[in-house]
Amino acid sequence: MPLILSRLVLDPRDHAARRDVANPYAMHQTLARVFAEHPDAPPARFLWRLEPGGPFDRPTVLIQSDRAGNWERLPPRYGHAQSKPYDPARLLQTGRELRFRLYANPTRARKVDGTPARRGQRVGIHDDLEALAWLDGQGRTRGGFTLCRLERAAVRAGEAFWSDPGASGETEVPTLFDVQVRRSRWRFRKPGTDAAAWLTFDVAYYDGRMEVTDPGRLLQIIEQGLGRGKAFGLGLLSVAP
Repeated sequence: MPLILSRLVLDPRDHAARRDVANPYAMHQTLARVFAEHPDAPPARFLWRLEPGGPFDRPTVLIQSDRAGNWERLPPRYGHAQSKPYDPARLLQTGRELRFRLYANPTRARKVDGTPARRGQRVGIHDDLEALAWLDGQGRTRGGFTLCRLERAAVRAGEAFWSDPGASGETEVPTLFDVQVRRSRWRFRKPGTDAAAWLTFDVAYYDGRMEVTDPGRLLQIIEQGLGRGKAFGLGLLSVAP
């Protein structure tokens, strides 16, 4: 089923827009009203991501949804949205390489006294290479993709790049994924709650190349999102030729 892809450019002069950029929970509340049939109804499924930009760029939100949104429900002067049909299935052929972008919450099971934790006991990943291994594992086990690799690479400042034998400060590795990863920690709270009710997510920003291994599984991940925190701007996997 074709999806709808919308690009919402926010007006930084608007108070509500500035509030939502600073708080993913508030952003989700605003967007949920756009995709609900009426004020008391739950919203249709949607995924969103606050796109990276420079200090002088207007904040831009990318939204993928099952149906068109009612953008008139946005606060006045909040921003302007443009939408178009989006059919990622046409890009997905086994063996094809695609560029991708993903903001995700990679986690691992916490171990206590050498015993794996029960389901649900998860901790954030704080290492770039471990974050890359997490994503590659997600793709291989359930996502229908593998991360493309560089044949000869080096690691420096958490980025993948071709190695220079004469450069200093590099650590040679046999292979490295053709993916750049950055990490940050998000802390925010539900509007109206007390100051102690913070939500925390360890976030990894991925930009790179993947190879399609199972188009059906990858399409499901694109439609449903990957990982935790989807309501808060995580999990939207975008692909392009």
